Amino acid sequence: MTRACSELSLPVVGGNVSFYNESEGSAIYPTPVVGAVGLLDNVEHHATASFKKPGDTIMLLGEPELSLGGSSYLQVVHGRVEGQPARLDLQREIKVQKLVRGLIKKQLLSSAHDLSEGGLAVALAESCLLGDVGAAVDLPSLGKCLEHCLFGEGSSLIVVSLPEENREEVEREANELAVEITFLGEVTASLYLNVNESGKEVINLELEQLREAWKGSLKYDEKVIGDANKSIIDY
Repeated sequence: MTRACSELSLPVVGGNVSFYNESEGSAIYPTPVVGAVGLLDNVEHHATASFKKPGDTIMLLGEPELSLGGSSYLQVVHGRVEGQPARLDLQREIKVQKLVRGLIKKQLLSSAHDLSEGGLAVALAESCLLGDVGAAVDLPSLGKCLEHCLFGEGSSLIVVSLPEENREEVEREANELAVEITFLGEVTASLYLNVNESGKEVINLELEQLREAWKGSLKYDEKVIGDANKSIIDY
């Protein structure tokens, strides 16, 4: 489970770069990995990735610079491994991490989940599944096309949920650090992930459908992925 900490020390305890590993005669993709261990000084100052309470506001922290280059969507749906990933801006990363850690320490957030593999659609789905609640989202213009908005991947981006009464303070903290905030929608009591773009529904899937694909992620679920991709194509 993804966990974000407010006070964190991160000694690197190991690393590995798998350039030559093979499985059943086929080479795997180059896989640099860095392992780190964090120390949480106060157990109360943490935020899990799961959405918690219907009515909570959902926001995206960070400047949405996304790319489909090298993305899971491009590989799984189109069978292509190519393109340039979104660039990493270290100064932007520092500001976003400082913001989210401060918000967690002040206990202003209900959840925090990085936007990475699979993009916004996957981050939203995982937060719904982990909390067993739904979400209603109005998709902002985060990329060049609908696929970019839903499945584009980028760094220094965190999906958070928070009680509506904390929204003003969160926005003030973000403005002080010059971190962009994008309002996405709210957590719902329904067991659906519903995403609209310009008033048109682009995703409306039951959590059970999403859970089947999520738990069986090592195999290609043609029905769930196919249905989702068909809705995008029809759009």
